[in-house]
Amino acid sequence: MGIADQQMKDGKTRQAGAWAWSLLLGLSIEWLALAIVGFSHILVGMFWFIWLALFGGSIAVSWGIMTLFELYARFRARPSRLELSTRRLKTWISIPLIGCVGLWLFYSDLDLKLRLKMSSDALTTRAQEILDSGSMEPVMINDRIGLFSVHYAAPREDGTVSFAMQYSWIFTETGFIYDPQQVVQIGTDWQTETRRIDQTWVSFIWSD
Repeated sequence: MGIADQQMKDGKTRQAGAWAWSLLLGLSIEWLALAIVGFSHILVGMFWFIWLALFGGSIAVSWGIMTLFELYARFRARPSRLELSTRRLKTWISIPLIGCVGLWLFYSDLDLKLRLKMSSDALTTRAQEILDSGSMEPVMINDRIGLFSVHYAAPREDGTVSFAMQYSWIFTETGFIYDPQQVVQIGTDWQTETRRIDQTWVSFIWSD
């Protein structure tokens, strides 16, 4: 095989490899977008959890396999091909970094806190209206308040208001408690888990 033929073959190989890595990077960005949506809830929904786990796991496995093939092909080729282009190196590093960002969002609740902050005024206004009414009966809402879809709101005897928002899993309800006086006890009992998000709001996970 002549030098020109070898160079043409190497060029086609690099183009094919670049296309595969670009595709994987695009899928990683799509996974992160879905993760931001899923993790902005108090508890990741069953559908989102399964989809994100399968999707993210497939990307991670593909990245590992492609890395091994890339290393194998380069070590078998001429020494000059052992060097990675800056673009390929950035793509290779970006894919696991995107996964780490998604996991960090899962553990930090940053996107949930941001979503709540953007919805706090609307939720607070509705909570005050319910408290000012003097009624202790639950109020059916079934509408969006801020960036959250609320099923119903229920005033409580301690002066707080709970907003039920999502059934993340079967028989598992999640929502927020309006608690500006910080009277809600934080912790987990046999049926309900509560966690303070900020000075005004407490998240709850209720399981039957």
